[in-house]
This record gives sequence, C-alpha cells and structure tokens, in this order.
Amino acid sequence: MIKITHLTKTYQVNNQPLLALDNISMLIEDKSITGIIGMSGAGKSTLLRVLSGLVSPDSGGVLIDGMAIMDMDAKELRSLRKRIGVVFQGYQLLMQKNVFKNIAFPLEIAGYDKEYIHNRVHQLVDLVGLSGKELQYPAKLSGGQMQRVAIARAMATNPSILLCDEPTSALDSVTTKEIMKLLVEINQKENVTIIIVTHEVGIVRSICHHVIVLDEGKIEEEGLVSNVFTNPKAQITKLLLGKEY
Repeated sequence: MIKITHLTKTYQVNNQPLLALDNISMLIEDKSITGIIGMSGAGKSTLLRVLSGLVSPDSGGVLIDGMAIMDMDAKELRSLRKRIGVVFQGYQLLMQKNVFKNIAFPLEIAGYDKEYIHNRVHQLVDLVGLSGKELQYPAKLSGGQMQRVAIARAMATNPSILLCDEPTSALDSVTTKEIMKLLVEINQKENVTIIIVTHEVGIVRSICHHVIVLDEGKIEEEGLVSNVFTNPKAQITKLLLGKEY
C-alpha cells in the first residue's frame, strides 16, 4: 500500500512561490490501477515525481509498504527505486541504443550479470509484444512501439509499482487502446500497482479502478471510477468529464 500524508511542494518560478502540492493525503491500494487526472498545472506530474523519489517534498510523507521515503538514506533510496518503474512522458529513450540495450540499461546500472540481463530483456520483449525488434533503434520505431520499449524498460527490475506520466499523450486512438490493454495485462499478470497521470478521462474510465482529481495542487475528489464519474461532485471533475458527463 502507498500512503501519502499531508504532502506539500512549492517551487520558485520567477522568484515567486508556486504551490504545486497543497497538503495532499491519500491511500493507493496494492495491485490496483489508479488514475490521477487534472488540468495542466494541477500538480499531477509533481506528485508522480515525489512518489518516484526524484523530487523531495517540502513537508509531509510517503510510505510504501510502511517504509517512509523521506527517512531513507541514499542506499535505501536506490533499493526502493528498483521497486518503482517510471514511464516518462515522451518515451525518453536513449536514441543511440537499440531496443535490447534500452531495456537492458537499468539492469546494467543495477549491476546484474549478463546472463540475467539477456534472459530478462527477452522476457520483457515478449511481454510488450516486440519480439523481432530487439536490434531496431528508436528512430525506426512507431510511437506505440517506442512506448512499449519505455514500458519494458520501466519493468526491467521487476518493480511492484509502475508510475506512468501521460503514457498515451502522443499516440493515436488505436495505439492508445493497445497500450492500455498492455498496462492491464501487466497489472493482472505481474501483480503490479499502476498509477497513471493523465488528462484523458477515457483512459481512466476504461482501465482504472480508482480516480483522484487534482486541481491547483489539491485533491478535489477521489473514489471508485464508477462512483466519481457517474455522480461527480467537484466542479473541476464535471469540467474534465465535459460532454461525457
């Protein structure tokens, strides 16, 4: 379980404070798929970066299986990051490396031996449906294929949590459905807790169990997707739902 308590984060923008997260608290159940939605600037990506350990909050805490991220030293944080995979917005692949080497990269950094890396990469290539593409470079891949590589790379160290930052923002509708299907398969087959940051209501409606609605750094609404989307209470939720509501 992920427990977030009173999380606050402020940035300095043009010498002015910008409150990105405002006293946020929530629980995310193991093996669930949770969607975090909101308009641009709502704090979604900042929350994801805090969860991944890439950004430190000003105050508040994050507990993963009872362990407080904020109390961890550098060695403990490195160990934690093996348990958290991140799919970044825009793929963020290494363009000078082929599919195999992109997926292998986090395993090499973590010090796994060559035989393990070889076997694990081929497992992941099969998992994401890219068999035969191992030697291709990102420039030769479609957007959907690059996202599959990014997902495989995020899964390389067998994480129990997968954080996805706008995973379909650059994809067409057909490819979006394929990527969503893949994430559901990973959730079910690998027992991975998935958190998806997105502004696309359709994605949350189609695969997420729970939804958290952020606006200006605050949680405006949360709960089961079926409940929140059927009977939205917050004005921002109604705005996000638009014609679907």
